[in-house]
Amino acid sequence: MATVCVVVPVFNNEKTIEVLALSIISELEKLSLKGFLLLVDDGSSDNSWNKIREISKKGTKIHGIRLSKNYGQHAAINAGLASADADVVAIMDADLQEKPEFLAKILLPILAGECDICIGTIKESTRITSRFFHKIASFAPQKQIPITQRAFNKKVLRSILSLKSVNIVYGPTLENVGFVKKYVEVEKESRKFGESSYSFAKRIKLAQDFFATRLIEKSTNTLLLIAMFSLAFLIYALVTIFFDLVFQIQLAPGLNLIQTTILLGFSMIFLVLCGVSTIILKIYSEFVNSPRFLVSEET
Repeated sequence: MATVCVVVPVFNNEKTIEVLALSIISELEKLSLKGFLLLVDDGSSDNSWNKIREISKKGTKIHGIRLSKNYGQHAAINAGLASADADVVAIMDADLQEKPEFLAKILLPILAGECDICIGTIKESTRITSRFFHKIASFAPQKQIPITQRAFNKKVLRSILSLKSVNIVYGPTLENVGFVKKYVEVEKESRKFGESSYSFAKRIKLAQDFFATRLIEKSTNTLLLIAMFSLAFLIYALVTIFFDLVFQIQLAPGLNLIQTTILLGFSMIFLVLCGVSTIILKIYSEFVNSPRFLVSEET
């Protein structure tokens, strides 16, 4: 029988965590699946960790990990995935907006061998920033917004754990690593308790983390292309100067020495930027192996 692990990052969710945990375990039992719930406390300032400890005493199907401080949602997911020894892993939020009853919809296609990754989507998001980010960062069907609720098999788990980036963002990563994907429409409730931990500043930081690597990779290729054109202009500029000084022949009427010098300068700048971008990419690749999180306690 396939084993299932549901990873839930927790941050100041003391009001929802017990209901969520019991609902998830109930859904797994309805599906006759052998599985467990892994709650990762991301440095909560409320009573979330004590709640997790209390819940975990009620049975062996609920495990808890407490991080040493608040590292962010994706670092908490990373901590959960690192401990998720199961054939299929699911991820969902802890605020009860994502319904546990839709776990079957994202788990069954994987258990049936239809796909490697199953991603839950909703028709629209209330936040403009969420819609903008997901539309750029994912390949979800039109008018469908991917949410945290998703699942994948052990093959995908091993692959994404091999990625060493400190600032990995799991939503776009799962949609861009390849493998066979399936999108299923689910429902999302309005928030009943508290407010989203994602402030506008945190969303900007998340976008920076995701787009930084993409920008470095793409800019290197773009600058290389520009450098090739710049090299052609550089050769043209040198030939123009040579003919003008030696033979007093101006190849292009109106192209004086100042224009040629400017062209020469820009050509050199783009060639240097191409080299610098390549060096930055190499440095980035070498120094992304620092720990993304530290575990304080487990239960």
